[in-house]
Amino acid sequence: MPHEITQYVWLFYIFYILCVSGFFIWFLRKISVPNSSQALSSSETGGEGRFFFWVVLFVLIGHIITISPLVPWQKWRLWESPEVKEVFHISVSNYQFVLPSSPMRVPQGEFVQFILTSGDVTYGFGVFDKKGQMLFQLSVLPGYENKYVWKFDQSGSYDIRSTEYSGPKHSSMFIADALVVTNQSNKKG
Repeated sequence: MPHEITQYVWLFYIFYILCVSGFFIWFLRKISVPNSSQALSSSETGGEGRFFFWVVLFVLIGHIITISPLVPWQKWRLWESPEVKEVFHISVSNYQFVLPSSPMRVPQGEFVQFILTSGDVTYGFGVFDKKGQMLFQLSVLPGYENKYVWKFDQSGSYDIRSTEYSGPKHSSMFIADALVVTNQSNKKG
């Protein structure tokens, strides 16, 4: 996406948030000041249906624009069902991640699914790059298949660590280089 479009989407998003916030502040001040000249009068409340129609329309249009694919931080639409290239089943129990292989090999630019199960308590599952920045995380609840789909855009090694306090051994739940993302085009050439 061209940088200019991204910049305008950000500016619109900031303007939109300021307008919606300003409306709510104005409305709360009007309804919270009883018996004053600033309170809503009966003549103002008669046209409130039209006024609220335009506010709701503005909010809906803003939401549609900000959840569209133009938003710079969105790589794919949540309502789509991307084709998953590979599925990784990971179990967590007694403060240990049990991986299907070590390391897990992930193709760059392809959607992969992580299915996690817990045998005892709620854990967190986070994937981090080598700078320590979290790519994504999810809660791993016992008794459920906890699923997450992700597309790795950058090749390299990624670490896994627990992102929720689950007990006294929580801090030891770390696996360095648990995921290796490989560029498929380099392998073919």
